[in-house]
Amino acid sequence: MDHRGQHVDYLAPKENALKAVQEARFPDGWTAFINGFFETVVSIMTKLDLSTNTLKVVGKGTKEYPFVFRHDIGRAIAQTFKAPPETYKDSWIVLASAWASGNQLAQWIEEAVGKKLTVEHVEPDASTPIISLLENSGGNVFERGIETKGLGIEWDDFETYVKSLVK
Repeated sequence: MDHRGQHVDYLAPKENALKAVQEARFPDGWTAFINGFFETVVSIMTKLDLSTNTLKVVGKGTKEYPFVFRHDIGRAIAQTFKAPPETYKDSWIVLASAWASGNQLAQWIEEAVGKKLTVEHVEPDASTPIISLLENSGGNVFERGIETKGLGIEWDDFETYVKSLVK
């Protein structure tokens, strides 16, 4: 989550780690990554019950969140090592493989199932602390449009991944 310009108690360890790296004044500088939700969060945000044709979606379902595949993060890190050192010195790299709302996830899951589902929106809880924070604050992991461009990688297909979760 992009915590620049705001303090969130939940993210204090991340803030402290970055501050320590910046204060160390490494000769090659620092590079920090901000990324969307890992792809594995989809199974926490959605719960499908085929016996009742019901899909529970955490949150209101209308806000689009950024998602990123963990292997895409690895590929982005590899690209930074290939670039000249000054390219990403003392900078933030912001990553999103795709943007999707809970309602979009529901639509993709419905398409994969092949029939209409009853979609129920449920309140975020302790298993989804960042979604709870964002739903209550109206914020987002980061603002759309600030993603780092020109990394030279092609993101994996998030819609196909979501549909593959239906077994």
